[in-house]
Amino acid sequence: MKLLAISVQVILLLVFLFHYSKKCRQSYEALTFIELHKQLVARETFEKDTELKRLLDDFKEKKPEEWIGEIKVAGRAIAPAVMMLNRHALNITLNWLCNVAGFAGVHDRLIIFAFDSPTVASLRKHWPRLHVLDWPIEPLQNRFSTGDGAYQLFQLFRANLAAFLAEKSLEFWMIQSDTYWRANLFDRADPALHMNYTDELLFDREGSSGLLADMIAGGNFFVKGTKKTTAFFERVSETLLWLYSTDNNLMGALCAHKFADLNCAFIPYSTLSNWRWHYGDKKQLPSLLQFDGGTGSEGKLEKMRSLGAAFVAFEKDGKARCDKRKSADPARAIDRDRLNAQGNDSNMIQMSLSFFHNACELLYAAMPAVGLFIRGTLFPFYAYFIMF
Repeated sequence: MKLLAISVQVILLLVFLFHYSKKCRQSYEALTFIELHKQLVARETFEKDTELKRLLDDFKEKKPEEWIGEIKVAGRAIAPAVMMLNRHALNITLNWLCNVAGFAGVHDRLIIFAFDSPTVASLRKHWPRLHVLDWPIEPLQNRFSTGDGAYQLFQLFRANLAAFLAEKSLEFWMIQSDTYWRANLFDRADPALHMNYTDELLFDREGSSGLLADMIAGGNFFVKGTKKTTAFFERVSETLLWLYSTDNNLMGALCAHKFADLNCAFIPYSTLSNWRWHYGDKKQLPSLLQFDGGTGSEGKLEKMRSLGAAFVAFEKDGKARCDKRKSADPARAIDRDRLNAQGNDSNMIQMSLSFFHNACELLYAAMPAVGLFIRGTLFPFYAYFIMF
């Protein structure tokens, strides 16, 4: 019996050492990849682009009534909503564009950075009035997944872009297409409703209670362009160059420590949820539901389709056509019973994150004082290392 106990301990130690060595190798490869390609996503690339400059000037100068659609923002310029994608996220983006087609002004707000020619061509063919920027970045044209070098480079691109836009004193949204909109985000998460005069950033959150209530999901967030928010995203960018971490955990750490004396606000979880909602009790149906947590864009789209959130049909001629009935009333696309009945099967990344996080929640419940350490240090430095 004693020999068996020792054998189990040895096996567990070997598993831990194998996992840790694998993560160290992934970390080294990802950081090396970023170092090799960082100039492709540098701030200077945004500064030099004349089309981007013209587009941003248009957003600054035009009054709401000059925009196509019915955007109503009293007394201030329209805040653009920035997206970025390659061809592997094209189908889920076309689905999302059909999802929000009936919401006044959403398409008019978009600035889309397309990393490859097929994406540019498809978006311009199907939605010719969208603001699509042809932004070829070869390392970001292939399929990438959480934690690999291209994914880290993508995060660096977003951080540098956010710093660039903030420096221009521009208010803007960063959004993703892996979210099912039952209602208009820009109405339900209006910064005027959820931010006070001292807040400069408005984030989606990981959950509604415990540590999750103050943790950033990072899929959809709003930024006031100030010196403080510029410094905020510059710090995220600088840290991604040397630390193997996720940008949402880095942003969460900066908010927790009140970096640059900056205040962060949060969108209610009842308004905008993340992937964890699908594996919880599903008591309250949010206005917007994100599908995320380690699955690729194709997997997210299949999940949405299986539940009924298929707003686009792809035909033999290659054309994508919106389901006009669903686009006219997105809130009814997914029946509540189907959402409640969906399975709670999660992948290895989600399970490892949930297990580790639940342990942290127990520690936090017993000793609330450790909350700052967990959000501000533990998660940014070690989150990747506990993912299987």
